[in-house]
Amino acid sequence: MQQSKELGFSPKGFAFSVGPSIQDFQTTLKNDANFVFGGTQWTSVMKFQGDDLFKTPEAYNTQYQEKFKYEPAYQSADATACGIAYAHALEAAGSLDPKAVRDAIAKLDFVSFYGQIKFDERGINTFKSMAVEQWQDGKRVTVWPADVANAKALWPTPAWNGR
Repeated sequence: MQQSKELGFSPKGFAFSVGPSIQDFQTTLKNDANFVFGGTQWTSVMKFQGDDLFKTPEAYNTQYQEKFKYEPAYQSADATACGIAYAHALEAAGSLDPKAVRDAIAKLDFVSFYGQIKFDERGINTFKSMAVEQWQDGKRVTVWPADVANAKALWPTPAWNGR
């Protein structure tokens, strides 16, 4: 972003995979982070009703912030969902035997605060939706999917000299 600004490179939009999802993106870039899109595995505005102790993304977000005093990155939600999936698998396996637990993980199919947890034959969770966030006025907002968005995407990105 810094080099784009220095060069006056002003495409209609900027989108990245991981960087925009972390608070340091905005902390470092300040207003230059605005208008940038990023893919994310999870946001607190998603509408999952989970079969876990958190139940909803909003409840997970609230409890996380109460404990750690900052907003969870989606990677924190990922890690928590892994723990929940592992606990479900241990319970289903009824054993600590690695093969039994692995087989139970392969058969998981439930919804958590994080979304659907179900793996295809390759062991990949292709069933859970992703989201798109955008930095707007120094805040990260969810702009897609539309049914959970808490803001509309700002498009196109204004040229650097027009911000």
